[in-house]
Amino acid sequence: MIDKTKIVDFAIFKGLNDAQLDKVCEKLVERSYEENETIFSEGDVGTSLFLLLEGEVEITQALTLNLDNSEIDNREKSLIRLNANVKTFFGEVGLIEKDGVRTATVRTTSNSLITRLSKKDFKELTENDPVLGTILLSNIAEVLCQRLRTTNANVLKITTAFSLALSKQ
Repeated sequence: MIDKTKIVDFAIFKGLNDAQLDKVCEKLVERSYEENETIFSEGDVGTSLFLLLEGEVEITQALTLNLDNSEIDNREKSLIRLNANVKTFFGEVGLIEKDGVRTATVRTTSNSLITRLSKKDFKELTENDPVLGTILLSNIAEVLCQRLRTTNANVLKITTAFSLALSKQ
């Protein structure tokens, strides 16, 4: 069982008491990854949430363009690098969305230690302890809302810049 001191500072576990943290720790699976190892790829079915305990990961997305109606450009765009010091988690949509596919690729940029919570175990936790489940879902919702606000702001910036560029032509 993973030591709860490793996960207590993650936003997803905010508000959980020691007994609830222990229940979560029983379900977590820890794994070491080497530098440049893929954790999951864009298009994979999402079945787990991941907590970055040590190291750094990069999240990328394919910039798929149809060139000349025949050639597909599969270059990837780096969206963000996440460091373990930030106590971040990713892949949370895979716990909630039914048969949802990953919208990005996550790859390590250094040797990393990551723990995983499967959809099956998440469901079991939330069904067996509804208070625990409510706290986890509320915390996930809060983080998703923060990420959505950031994405909306970035889309507005890009749209504005694009509109200004077009108006100067």
